[in-house]
Amino acid sequence: MKYKGIIKTVAAVFSLSLVTCMLPANVHADETGFTKTAENTSVGTSGIGAPSSSTGLTSWTGNYVYYGKYDGNPIKYRVLDPDSTDYKDDSNHDMALKTMLVDCDSVLTTGTFGSTASGTDWGSNACAVRVWMNGTFLSGFSSVEKAAVPAVYKSYSSNISGNYFVINLTHNEKVFALDMFDVQTPAYGYTSKETFVDKASDYWLRTRANNNNKSTHAAIASSGSGTGFSAKPVTETYGYSPAFNVLLDSIIFSTKVNSNATAYGNVYKLTLKDDGFGIAVTEGSSLSIDGTTVTVPYTVTDNDAALDPDTVSVLIKDTNDDIKYYAPLTGTYAATGTGTFELPSYLTLEDWGTEYTVSILAEDVNGQYETDYASEPVEVAAPFADGFGEQLAGYSISLDGDIGVNFYMELDSTIVNSDSAYMEFALPNEETPKVYVKDVRSNPVSVNGKTYYVFKCNVAAKEMTAPITAQMKDADRSGNPYSYTVRDYADYLLEHTQVPAYSNAANLVKAMLNYGACAQTYFNYNPNDLANSVLDSKDQFQNWDMTSIDNDINAPYNENGTTLPTGVNFEGATLSLKSETSLSLYFKGLDAETEFKCTGNMGEKKVETNTNGAYVIARIRGIKAEELKNDFTVTIKDSDSLSVTYSPMTYCYNVVKSSTVSEKLKNVCRALYQYAGAASPNG
Repeated sequence: MKYKGIIKTVAAVFSLSLVTCMLPANVHADETGFTKTAENTSVGTSGIGAPSSSTGLTSWTGNYVYYGKYDGNPIKYRVLDPDSTDYKDDSNHDMALKTMLVDCDSVLTTGTFGSTASGTDWGSNACAVRVWMNGTFLSGFSSVEKAAVPAVYKSYSSNISGNYFVINLTHNEKVFALDMFDVQTPAYGYTSKETFVDKASDYWLRTRANNNNKSTHAAIASSGSGTGFSAKPVTETYGYSPAFNVLLDSIIFSTKVNSNATAYGNVYKLTLKDDGFGIAVTEGSSLSIDGTTVTVPYTVTDNDAALDPDTVSVLIKDTNDDIKYYAPLTGTYAATGTGTFELPSYLTLEDWGTEYTVSILAEDVNGQYETDYASEPVEVAAPFADGFGEQLAGYSISLDGDIGVNFYMELDSTIVNSDSAYMEFALPNEETPKVYVKDVRSNPVSVNGKTYYVFKCNVAAKEMTAPITAQMKDADRSGNPYSYTVRDYADYLLEHTQVPAYSNAANLVKAMLNYGACAQTYFNYNPNDLANSVLDSKDQFQNWDMTSIDNDINAPYNENGTTLPTGVNFEGATLSLKSETSLSLYFKGLDAETEFKCTGNMGEKKVETNTNGAYVIARIRGIKAEELKNDFTVTIKDSDSLSVTYSPMTYCYNVVKSSTVSEKLKNVCRALYQYAGAASPNG
């Protein structure tokens, strides 16, 4: 049974050389001097509010975004919905798109609705306004801006509105004129005639007249009409005011470009994802840190024939996806280069990757009202402060037949791929075992999307308060030494029982600490610092009702369940209280080469044959904490001539019932019984 908290402790860092600073930090400056910062930039469209749906407005009231160009000038749009699902994918009418819906804030040009007086359908090539919007108008967009505007489908439940006929979007259009329903939708900020006829001149809607002239007349938004609508011949000239959607998953950032501080009237530019841009930490390199200065070696790829990145930026986000830091690396930009940034004082290296993430992205930064472009942000691992290429992420305790302390390490690729690298443990018994990276590299674990390599050492129950020191080494290089105890882990877990996983393990941890304390007392090992000293007095073994526990330990040996060959005697059993829990059965009259087999409630167990004088010993190894109450049956391999069933609790029963055994050993067995009960799925 393993309880993994990964408890955070320390953070470490990679090493690389610094570069000369060439640019000022913390600004994304364009040629106008406008800068993008963490303060004016939000992830996606999260910073853009919906328009006002209040009645009585004399003009449209909401927020704006610049997108694309017309006649070489950036175009300003009203954000009708920053998070829309009103439109479907034109190729899959069952799939709602997640978009930002925008409507041009002005009339860009004028023209006819159709080219023939006899009538023009919105979906035909004779519909001049539709052709212009999806041709001439779109030509002012960059390839990335065009790709972020989807072809949409929209069907209305009713197509009749008074004397007008509303046209569905079914003709693979990316850009369209709004219809009467759209400009009467309060959620879009269109709450009255005054809110949609405020574009300086009348403009075409895609709505058609619903009368005898429906084939020759279309609707315009008209300030001169009492309703705001008027049916006009399709060959007359009125304004073109385009609307379209922008896919949300194409928008990396929205940046406020004006100084307005109210809910409405804010103006934004976008940073779009350019799939032709890519970035990564330079292969074979890693981040490094010196004080608070983080050095990032990067390689940018550019497969966009029309756009070129000119900046590498650092993005730091918290667990709520809010931007905490956003700035370009200082240093001269190059396709393969190195830059630095200062880790903000309010962020700790230890929290990197857990409380916040750090990403890098390649950007093409343009004018104040022009779209910027960027690669998909790539999260980067925390640098290793020791320069060795390792970082301790946390610990866990495992009770899989032993008491194991697991060290979860982040490793640089050079360490992962080294056959000579290892972790050396300095154990309380003065042993210094080594665990080689090559033996654990094939079994990494992933926690919250991060990869760790686990190094395990075992300790005896009596050693729960004794420090274990672990240190990565490779040839003549050494990483940071890390020191930990089983009780440190238990104490942290018990102090954080608001975490469900920790709360579920609390009783087992308390029982484990009492088991350790009793073992310390029995072996006189560090008796002035007992493992259970972190527990409330009511939970400590010293205050248990020993008589009640002794009565509960009811597991006498069952001789009737024993089969022995003639001349063979079962002499008894011992239970090892070292780091690994082992049950040893002693026989006389067996050949020293006897091979045993062991089965338990949870399958076969490893059993070894040992000798001690006249005794042949069947030693059952690796009994898990959750198996301590189980029976184990030992037989001779390939024979049914011998069968002995025994439980670790039978040993405990014999101890607590004995009149010659010390009270200290009895307490160990009582604590082991409580520990077994807490670990067992059946209690």
